[in-house]
Amino acid sequence: EIRRTVRQGLWIAVTISIPIWLVLWNTQSILTAMGQDPALAAEAGAYVRALQWAALPFYCYIVVRSFLAALERPGWALVIAVLAVMFNAL
Repeated sequence: EIRRTVRQGLWIAVTISIPIWLVLWNTQSILTAMGQDPALAAEAGAYVRALQWAALPFYCYIVVRSFLAALERPGWALVIAVLAVMFNAL
C-alpha cells in the first residue's frame, strides 16, 4: 500500500514538473511580453533555465521525505538535506 502511494506521489511530481518546465523555459519571452527590458529578461531567462531542472528533484525529495517521516525515520531526510546544502555551497 505504501509503495503504491509513494509511486503515485512520484508520478504527480513528474506531472507537475512538466508544465512548470514549459513556463520556466519561456521565461525570457514571457518577461519581454510583459514589458521588461530585453537585456534584463535575457539575464532572468538564463538564470531561471538553470534553476528549472531543480523542480523535479525537489518534488521527488518532498515525496521521499514524507515517506520517511511516515516510517518514523526522518534521519535520512536530514542527511540528504545536509548533503544538498553542502553541494549547493560548492
